Amino acid sequence: VEQRYHRIINHRNYNPRIIEFVCNPKRYQTVQANQFYAFIKKHLDNPSEMWKDEYDDRLQPEDRILLQTVYSLTTTTINAEVVQQCFDRRISKIPTIDKTVDQFSRALERLNDGFIKILDNRGSREISMHNPSVNDFMDGRLQRNNAERTELLSSICMPNQLRLLPEATRIAYVANLLRNG
Repeated sequence: VEQRYHRIINHRNYNPRIIEFVCNPKRYQTVQANQFYAFIKKHLDNPSEMWKDEYDDRLQPEDRILLQTVYSLTTTTINAEVVQQCFDRRISKIPTIDKTVDQFSRALERLNDGFIKILDNRGSREISMHNPSVNDFMDGRLQRNNAERTELLSSICMPNQLRLLPEATRIAYVANLLRNG
């Protein structure tokens, strides 16, 4: 039992949210006691199901937009001011989002230590995904959900966001942006 505990907490995808997810009685009620470790390990090895549940059912629209924005900018870390600039541009095009409150700070606070991490880089605030599996989840999700990807691409404000486009279509996309001002 002790070795299993150490394997869980030392797993590369270990995250308290994953443990919370698998420890929810509605998730494990059909799992036999002798299979519970395998159940936890399966979710640590492939946490996409957990991220999907959180993303679809628990996050606010602004939280999902912030995650999409961070993902679009980097797979490592990015300056928080750059993220805020792109986030603000994205929500400016969505009339249903209340802009009388600081949506960026609110979403950042809700996502911190779950989906994302806020880092201090010599006095500069940087943002990264909390776990590489979040990037994997976002990648798969945006590949499958054309509407979500199209909406994200419609608000690109930094060149590194072009990485979301297949290489073959980047030049045409940029040319179209330049043509349309």
